[in-house]
Amino acid sequence: DDDDEDDDDDDDDEDDDDDDDDEDDAEDVFSGALRRVNLDRWLPALLTRQDPTVRAKACNLVGNLCRHSDAFYGLLAKGPRTTALACVVACAADADGPTRKFACFALGNAAFHSAALYGHLAEAVVPLATALRTDDDEKTRANAAGALGNLA
Repeated sequence: DDDDEDDDDDDDDEDDDDDDDDEDDAEDVFSGALRRVNLDRWLPALLTRQDPTVRAKACNLVGNLCRHSDAFYGLLAKGPRTTALACVVACAADADGPTRKFACFALGNAAFHSAALYGHLAEAVVPLATALRTDDDEKTRANAAGALGNLA
């Protein structure tokens, strides 16, 4: 019986390897598709829209794009005029609470996986510190603290 259990464990390990390969393939397809839609062109426009709900959702998108890897870091720091990253930094000081919250989330994730954006994120320290000290929303303060921690 013990031999059978060991064989089962080996099969599980092989299944786990297959799952990892599937996840890598899915990530490659997803990131390729997002690169083809020219994020660097339309994301700054969304991050600077007059509608605060659009700004907040765009910041949330940036945060989620940066959540699992640094694959999109380069796109955030490139743009024809103003980069998406510069817009997210500005959103961290936005008058709208949800926009600030999601901007702090995005900045934290933009600093998490590598130091690639540290030079661009230096400007984020003041709005993040301000959010940490003065924001009424607990989640915004937590996101700001996490972002500052990732930059340290």
